[in-house]
Amino acid sequence: MSDQDNQRKIFKISCTKNGIALFTTRTGYKVMIRKFLVLLPLLLVPIVGSAQQVSKDYKDWRLICSDPANGTKTCSLIHLLTRSDTGVFLAEVTLRRLDIADGQHTVMALTVPSNVLLRTRPGYTFSDTRATQPLEWYSCTPQVCTATKVLSSRELRALRKGLDVIFGYQPLGQTEPVLFKVSLRGITAGLEALNREAG
Repeated sequence: MSDQDNQRKIFKISCTKNGIALFTTRTGYKVMIRKFLVLLPLLLVPIVGSAQQVSKDYKDWRLICSDPANGTKTCSLIHLLTRSDTGVFLAEVTLRRLDIADGQHTVMALTVPSNVLLRTRPGYTFSDTRATQPLEWYSCTPQVCTATKVLSSRELRALRKGLDVIFGYQPLGQTEPVLFKVSLRGITAGLEALNREAG
């Protein structure tokens, strides 16, 4: 059995046991991703620390907006997860509005520590269903890796209606994926504010 086949076998077992599917990369999916790769640096540019920064909390989500020197406002709706005892970074989910080809869309970014298996895609699912939405790894630094997904109207409606969502990714050297729950409390009001700011 090849190394790649072995990884897929392990991954399928993990998905069945934990109720979340983290998919191996498929060439066809990347075709869609290329449409907005040129715009994703806008999503990944950090806006924290700007002198013009304005933030507002929406229960478990925070909207952060800043006005860069070129006069273009940048806003992100963020849910940050850290260890309660040490404050160590665990993950961050970011939503932004971006102009992509056929119009403006909401893009999700998942950022996690960089010890990930890039041959498998991360994903998210709701607590009451086994259907999983995959993200695509986009970039890595020595500290973190980020995966992205353009959200459909149906996916946005599901986020607005849900109570929480389970994210997962496959770490290097482990047979089980890392799974964590993200609260959706406040995301509806947060998305409405994000849309207003995006104008």
